[in-house]
Amino acid sequence: MSKVRRKLDTALKVQVVLEAIRGKRTITEIASEYGVHPNEITALRKIGQFEMERDWLQKKLNSFQLKRGKGL
Repeated sequence: MSKVRRKLDTALKVQVVLEAIRGKRTITEIASEYGVHPNEITALRKIGQFEMERDWLQKKLNSFQLKRGKGL
C-alpha cells in the first residue's frame, strides 16, 4: 500500500522557514523535529527568502515614490 502524502499547513511552513532562515540549527535538525524532508525545507526557505526580499523591495519602492511625489 502507498503512503498518503501529508500536507503542511501554512503556520507550520512559516515556522519551519523562519527557523531555517535564522540558521541557528541545521536543516537536518529542523527536519527531524517537524517530520519534514530536508529537501522540502530547502525549497520552502528559498521561496520564503524570495518573498521577503520582494516585500522589502516593494516597501522601499513605495516609500521612494511617496518621497519623490511630495517633492514635486
